[in-house]
Amino acid sequence: YPSFHDGYLSGIQMDDRSATLSFRQPDGAKYELLLTGVQALQVNDLREGNVVFEFEVVSGRGRNIEDLDETMERLFPSPHPAAEAKSHDAHAAFLAAKLTAVAEGKASLILVSASYGANLVAFCESVTLRAVA
Repeated sequence: YPSFHDGYLSGIQMDDRSATLSFRQPDGAKYELLLTGVQALQVNDLREGNVVFEFEVVSGRGRNIEDLDETMERLFPSPHPAAEAKSHDAHAAFLAAKLTAVAEGKASLILVSASYGANLVAFCESVTLRAVA
């Protein structure tokens, strides 16, 4: 994937189980990231002028998935602390299955951190990047 550092997250369009994220690089080049099979998407601090600090698509081998607990908790929150232990156990197994799917390349995590504005995380089945004229 190209670098979007100091570029912009310029739009988010959602439809059923898909989403399109629009990016603009500092040189003006525009891209759309198409997410299909979206199971969770969470955005904080969306503002006018969302400056990207870091953009990453995590899928398959080559990325340590053990440091993604906070991201997964953000997308799939734990049961209330007072919930029965079996609920917490089921949630832990659910998260482990999701992370296994990412590690095996059967699912993807999208991570967008910001210098200013939107921080975005998403869990989906597939990701396609395309340049926009």
